[in-house]
Amino acid sequence: GWYVTEIGRQPYLVHGVLTTAQAATKLPGGMVFSSLMMYLFLYVTLIIAYIWAIFYMARQADKKSAEAGVTVPMQPPSTSLQT
Repeated sequence: GWYVTEIGRQPYLVHGVLTTAQAATKLPGGMVFSSLMMYLFLYVTLIIAYIWAIFYMARQADKKSAEAGVTVPMQPPSTSLQT
């Protein structure tokens, strides 16, 4: 209920000051679509760069620990149900 109510309010409009007709864009649909696609491309590019950086740092940490001779002993998986 609350979510639908808030979405329906159009918070960018002010009752009696700014109407829906004044707030609506006069741009053609193609321009709005291309703008949204540019934002999508930007965010997808940033997500890919972020994931690449995380994997890169993980590989570097693994190389440094291997060079230092640090090994982590393998242990069987544990659960909170073991007694």
